[in-house]
Amino acid sequence: MTDLLYDLYVLNAAKGVNRLTLEKNNLDPEIYILKKYNIDSAQFAESNNYYAFDTETYKEIVDEVKERLESEKEYFEAIRDKETDSIKKRRDSISKKQKTPIEAVNIIKDSVALKNRKSINDL
Repeated sequence: MTDLLYDLYVLNAAKGVNRLTLEKNNLDPEIYILKKYNIDSAQFAESNNYYAFDTETYKEIVDEVKERLESEKEYFEAIRDKETDSIKKRRDSISKKQKTPIEAVNIIKDSVALKNRKSINDL
């Protein structure tokens, strides 16, 4: 029941975030769950009612699902943070390499002056 509720919560969240994608792929969360766990809606309702009357067990199941969702949320947020840091570092390194026109002119002037000094010293 824990896995079933977990999948149900995830699919319902996906439905809330991007309903059009689910509709384009003809994915009905309820039908998907029933097929995945090889049950029908009556079996699900019966099982749900059973646990609803055993509130302690149902609370444990819901708490376990919640803990699993929070753990995965932290995992995916860490991945997102790493990607964001990587993108930021890349942008910073690009901006450091890019010179303003004035900096570019000064570099060219310095290079020409250095070359001219070498030429004079060669005499």
